[in-house]
Amino acid sequence: MPRDVAIIVNPVAGSGKRGQVIEQFRARLLAEGHRCTMALTSGPADLTNLVRQKAVDETCIVIAGGDGTIRGALAGLMGRSNPVLILPLGTENILAKQLGIAPTFASLWRAFSSGQVTAFDLGTVNGQPFLTIVGAGFDAEVVARLSQRRRGHITHFDYFWPVWRTLCKYRFPPIRVLADGEEVCNEPALVFAGNIPRYAAGLRILRDARWNDGLLDLCIFRCRHQARLMEHAFWTWLNWHIEHPLVSYHQVKHVRIESETALPLQSDGDPAGELPAEVEVVPAALNLLVPPRAGQSRLADR
Repeated sequence: MPRDVAIIVNPVAGSGKRGQVIEQFRARLLAEGHRCTMALTSGPADLTNLVRQKAVDETCIVIAGGDGTIRGALAGLMGRSNPVLILPLGTENILAKQLGIAPTFASLWRAFSSGQVTAFDLGTVNGQPFLTIVGAGFDAEVVARLSQRRRGHITHFDYFWPVWRTLCKYRFPPIRVLADGEEVCNEPALVFAGNIPRYAAGLRILRDARWNDGLLDLCIFRCRHQARLMEHAFWTWLNWHIEHPLVSYHQVKHVRIESETALPLQSDGDPAGELPAEVEVVPAALNLLVPPRAGQSRLADR
């Protein structure tokens, strides 16, 4: 286990009982003889520089926050050998759930004390890193509407109105997708690309994804109307969507997504601008501390 540990906290996420987990972890580190520092980030603007300041030598970097905070720290960690531990304090915590890390002291300490490090592939979308999944289409519209209404920390209930409004108003424009240079879609669709199976609400859209195979998984739902969207959601909930005749699934290194209509893009559940999007994989870009047997969680998702 590394002797030096730097904890970087999103103060919005790390409040109340969540903040107690951070304090318990810090106290245990000091009791075990580790050197520990803690820093608060004031937002995305200073997060990259803060991480770079802390990521010296073999210091373990602990990132306390949601998927957005974790993604924001990546620019300062890509290409570095520092072990990184995630303390999930967000709403969905998609990556932490995939790795088997719960927002509790016991789970966090188990991952840290195991010393098990796994190489993790990152993705980039238009040059910016992402951890879990990029989406274009219906879900990106939901994320855009949620962002307009967001005021601080959110819960699952905050998604109700954006989902409902998008379901009523979305018109399913054509989307063109090129996978490693080959056109695989040019019609109304929902498009997802990433390198872990899990998505929001426990859905496993990228069902066969591995985080260390050097590839992006690409899932395309051909969809022209709301009824078809509900059908896709049902089969995805059953984990049988890949076999659907209107779904195509690919494993690639580069994806281009474009549309003649102005369409929003989401990355790890946050707005990421608009199409077009260039999505690429960066193999083994991050070293994550994970609980024992975390690599087998992918099999449980199938």
